[in-house]
Amino acid sequence: MLRRSLHLSFVLYQFIWLVIVIPVHTRGIVSMDGAPCCPYCHHSDQKHPTPQPENCAICNFAAHLMLPPVIDCRPAA
Repeated sequence: MLRRSLHLSFVLYQFIWLVIVIPVHTRGIVSMDGAPCCPYCHHSDQKHPTPQPENCAICNFAAHLMLPPVIDCRPAA
């Protein structure tokens, strides 16, 4: 029963991450360089920089998780 619940929780986590979080998030809203990137923050007079998609932590994390398949070109022994 524990194994089945672990499998179900893993599938649910993958579904949420791959179907909801990655496609729906605003590109660049979580920056990797630590610069403030909240375009919806109205409590300060300071202007925030526009989020840059190439600096997005979620996109970068997802790109490193989804590696391309390895093609083995060695001849069979």
